Amino acid sequence: MQKDIHKENMLKRYTPRNFRFEQIFEINKWKVKVYTITYNDEFNSEEILSNAINSLGDWLNKSKSLQLQTYNMAFLVIHEGKDGVWVLPHWWIGGEMLQKLTFYTRYEEPNKFELLPKEGSMACVWELSVICHERNAWIKHILKNADSPNFDGYLSDVIEGLI
Repeated sequence: MQKDIHKENMLKRYTPRNFRFEQIFEINKWKVKVYTITYNDEFNSEEILSNAINSLGDWLNKSKSLQLQTYNMAFLVIHEGKDGVWVLPHWWIGGEMLQKLTFYTRYEEPNKFELLPKEGSMACVWELSVICHERNAWIKHILKNADSPNFDGYLSDVIEGLI
């Protein structure tokens, strides 16, 4: 029974992927850490990366929907997968919560971002590495120093390498 489940789900052995911190992008008083992940040796979807950065203003406007305080601090993950590119903007809201969206684009449609899944957001094991790092950086630089948060320290605390 167990073997049939594995075959049906196409479960594959974990292999590390290349993670790279790209830049801190500033838009509408927001500061956004930008990361890329790829299954290739190098990230190759520069047009999609540029289009995603250009869409950040619209995506970050969704932070107003919950009417909670934001700190104008966010991070963006662009994940080059085998089937297409996953784009995940995240922003800190209400002190200790992370709000996020998940978009997908096909390589041949680099400016068409589709919200997927429609029912809610998701992240894979590689993207969770960035989320976990950002959680720890937020706790270290912001929440443990709530009286005097170190936003510059948070922004400079990044993750890179083969993970």
